[in-house]
Amino acid sequence: MIIPPLGLYIHIPFCVRKCPYCDFFSEKIGTDGVSDNYVSALIKELSLYSESCSSRTIESIYIGGGTPTLLNPKQIEMIMNAVDRNFRLSDSVEISMEANPGTVTERNIRQYRSIGINRLSLGVQSLNNDSLKRLCRIHDRHEALQAAENVAKYFQNFNIDLMHSLPGQSLKEAISDLDDVIKLNPNHISWYQLTIEEDTPYARNIPSLPKEDVIDSIYLEGYELLRQHSYEHYEVSAFAKKGFECRHNRNYWTFGDYLGAGSGAHSKMTENNRIHRQSRIENTCEYIRNISEDRISNIYASDDYIANEDLTFEYFLNRLRLFSPIPIREYEDLTGLRFENIRHLFEKYETEGLVSLREDYIVITCKGQLFINQMLEDFI
Repeated sequence: MIIPPLGLYIHIPFCVRKCPYCDFFSEKIGTDGVSDNYVSALIKELSLYSESCSSRTIESIYIGGGTPTLLNPKQIEMIMNAVDRNFRLSDSVEISMEANPGTVTERNIRQYRSIGINRLSLGVQSLNNDSLKRLCRIHDRHEALQAAENVAKYFQNFNIDLMHSLPGQSLKEAISDLDDVIKLNPNHISWYQLTIEEDTPYARNIPSLPKEDVIDSIYLEGYELLRQHSYEHYEVSAFAKKGFECRHNRNYWTFGDYLGAGSGAHSKMTENNRIHRQSRIENTCEYIRNISEDRISNIYASDDYIANEDLTFEYFLNRLRLFSPIPIREYEDLTGLRFENIRHLFEKYETEGLVSLREDYIVITCKGQLFINQMLEDFI
């Protein structure tokens, strides 16, 4: 089992208000703004990993949430200084941060860039005011367009998040939304279907969504529109111009390692030929208290190793999100398992037209991309 590339994920779990479709951990920000106590606790947690990661190089950093842009540039700078102190960064490190159009100005966008953030991901979700109201977003179309224009001034590398198949959305509206985003000329577009997740307001009161035939048409027309504008469909919901794939997310899907920090963050680390997973408690106050009182073990909600019999499922659960060929050597190097033990499954998939099995790698066919979940069931 080899040691794969390492990314760093930093979670900022604050939002102005919770969106009804979102199941990521976040808390409503208080009237006094983001607590400096959280930033201090986060910085202290980062210092805990300095020694264990001393021999490794961070290839990518992703600051997600929540809404990281509720932190002011000074707070982001404090976090980045802590990263610089405690870790060795690649000379070409990709440093991404999520941004909400309702919480950014040209001034703080410029400041985030000067701090060292070199990739911004703007959560537009829609450019239709009616859809934005249904999604309970805190921005409107004008604010989103203005934010995108400002981001483009200071960031060569930026992403726009856009959802489709929204409540009450027609085929024409979904494609118009996508076309408007393409006109903003981002290097990367995350275009994904709204899904109803458990324990969300939408799950408790399901809105009226487009019918399946409309959703199918949205996909087909949207994929063609993106292709015509030179966006490569390299991952299930991600499209990028040449050379602008998200390195941090690609590391996730190629079963790379990632160190998490912050309340609600997750880690996957390769240690002594085993894969160690940790998740941190989803409670900001408890997280801060445990860190400040040096009760470090209490910040983890789970802390265990992946069993050998689960490694194949874990690997393909991630790797099948990417549409690039899968080197057989990669599977063996990252899991420590022999491909020969599962070759018969891929020979079956080949007869079903789901994959093309070559001597050294596996190619997922267009048909296979539609049956990923069925293939994964064989690995459970």
